Amino acid sequence: MEIGGLLVLVALAVLVYRIFSTRRLKRSREKRIQDVESELLRMVSGRQDVADRLVRLEQTRHPDKPRYWHLERAVEQLKRDRR
Repeated sequence: MEIGGLLVLVALAVLVYRIFSTRRLKRSREKRIQDVESELLRMVSGRQDVADRLVRLEQTRHPDKPRYWHLERAVEQLKRDRR
């Protein structure tokens, strides 16, 4: 096999690997977000309005952070307040 063909195969393999690893990371991140959302909802007895309000409060306090961080922060604040 010539060098050019080998380089094309290697480039294609790297591209396929990056596509699949990116998808796997995205699914993993989405799963973590769903888990934290579920935990927050459980902690407020299924009250979606309360959960949304807690997340919005964290978004107001820390607008530069991602949604996942706001969810985790709301859960941690509830845990702290319940001690």
